[in-house]
Amino acid sequence: MLFRSLVAPFIFLIIGGVMDFSNSFYIATAVADAAEAGATYGVYSTANNTDYTGMQNAAVNSQPYISGISATATQYCEDTNNNSVSCSATGTIRVYIDVSVSAPYSLLSSYILLPQSLTATARARRRIQ
Repeated sequence: MLFRSLVAPFIFLIIGGVMDFSNSFYIATAVADAAEAGATYGVYSTANNTDYTGMQNAAVNSQPYISGISATATQYCEDTNNNSVSCSATGTIRVYIDVSVSAPYSLLSSYILLPQSLTATARARRRIQ
């Protein structure tokens, strides 16, 4: 009886930690998959290259079970030396799309050194030209 009363809190703490870690891993994976879905939509066809709203919607809609997920899609350009340049620049430029996704989530338990609320973020980049 005494053994159970001493060990049970530690077992519940370990189970809670495993559940929080699993949930965090699930959210992080879902956010990364959403970013990939948005970037894939952007490179699917030439018409989608500048459809930023479509990329954002593809990212958000790919994870319907994650609440609070948000996405932003942008385009940027680089020259052959990997310097950022204007996309209307002359010469050889490489055009990329960038989809960033984030989703807030809360831990099931509170821990001393961790905040109760966290945000998972992911970014996917694809070269389109």
